[in-house]
Amino acid sequence: MFLWSWPPSLTHLSWLLASTSPTGSSLQVYVHRQVVPLVSADILRRQLRTHLESNPQVDLLRLTQQWWLSPAVVVAGLRALGYTCADFDSTGSLAEELGQMEPWYSAPWSTVAAQLEELHSL
Repeated sequence: MFLWSWPPSLTHLSWLLASTSPTGSSLQVYVHRQVVPLVSADILRRQLRTHLESNPQVDLLRLTQQWWLSPAVVVAGLRALGYTCADFDSTGSLAEELGQMEPWYSAPWSTVAAQLEELHSL
């Protein structure tokens, strides 16, 4: 599998790996490590508000894939706009969640592999 960058979250990466590799088979992953541009919290809040005007129902997985952001970032953005999102785990502020994206996109494979192992051992 060739990736231009890490997907927007560990959940997205786990899904990609599961959908492209049959159980028990090995898969080689190559990551180009392209820098992913991130918007500011203010810009994302405006973008999300505009999106909600024409799409009152949010398909979180689809939206995070389109915007290349983690689900936590979008949920934090919704909360910043006054939505409770009670069905989702707690998040930091929108700025805090966006701040976690940069280290994720620059994480070395060893760190991501350890996180994948931890995720699948739960």
